Amino acid sequence: MIDTTPAAHQCPARPGDPVSEEVDSAIVSIERQVLTLFASSRRALREQAAEMELQPAGYRVLLEIVLTGSIGAGELAEALGLDRGALSRQLGALEALGLVTRERGSGDRRAVVIHPTPDAVRRVQRIRTSARTAFRERLAAWPRGDLEELARLLANLS
Repeated sequence: MIDTTPAAHQCPARPGDPVSEEVDSAIVSIERQVLTLFASSRRALREQAAEMELQPAGYRVLLEIVLTGSIGAGELAEALGLDRGALSRQLGALEALGLVTRERGSGDRRAVVIHPTPDAVRRVQRIRTSARTAFRERLAAWPRGDLEELARLLANLS
């Protein structure tokens, strides 16, 4: 039986302090669920990439460009955790497919700004709308309080 007294729900005073068996068990369960969620997210990303006939890495780059509208190459590399060489290869492939354009920055000729093409925006929006609809359908039956609590807890975890 789980102890529901206030002391049983307290966090350790300092990181590294021992936790109760119940807290440790809950943490292990959360870790498993987060890993499952990450795997599901990667699977969805692969499926969305396949709809665009892209590799997942290329789709992730394109998605970030479409979501930001236009973005500098350095900022994009940092946002995605990519080195400039890996990003350059992805951008070359996306450009060859007519999904992005690159232009030199007006203030700094060394800077490169990437823009999505109208076709890329249209195609990504169609895929994202479909994914968002499926996500909403999964959560639509949840009570509003549960949705708000999930949003709060995820924000705390992030």
